[in-house]
Amino acid sequence: MTTSTGGAEEDKLTELDRLALLQEVDQRLRDLNINLSALEEDIRQREEELASRQTAVTTLRQTRDQLEAQRVDLERQLDEEGLAMKERRMRLNRVRTEKELQAVRREIEVGKEATQRMEAELLAAKEQLESTVRDLESAEAAL
Repeated sequence: MTTSTGGAEEDKLTELDRLALLQEVDQRLRDLNINLSALEEDIRQREEELASRQTAVTTLRQTRDQLEAQRVDLERQLDEEGLAMKERRMRLNRVRTEKELQAVRREIEVGKEATQRMEAELLAAKEQLESTVRDLESAEAAL
C-alpha cells in the first residue's frame, strides 16, 4: 500500500515541479515582454529622432540652395551694375551740357550706392551660406 501512496506522492511532486517550472517560464516570458516593450519604445524614439534630423538636413539643404541662388543673383547684378557704371563713365566724355553732366554724375552716384548695397548683401549672403554649410555638414554627420 505504501508503494501506491508513494507513487501518488511522486506524481504530486512531479506535478508541483511542473507547476514551478511553468511559473518560472511564465516569469521569464513576462520579463522578456517588458524588455521587448522597452526596446520597441526605444526604437520608436530613435526613429522619431532620425526623422527629425532628416527633416533638419532637408531644411538646411533647401536653405543652402536658396542662399546659393541668392549669391549667384547678387553677383550677376553686381556684374551688370559694373558694366552700367562703365557705360556711365564713358558717357561723361560725351556730355554737351551742364544739365547732362549733372544727370550722369547723379546716375554714377546712385550706381555707386547700389553697388555698395549689393556688395553688403552679397557679403551677408556668403557668410550665411558658409554658416549653413557648416550646420549642414554637422547635421549630415549626425545622421
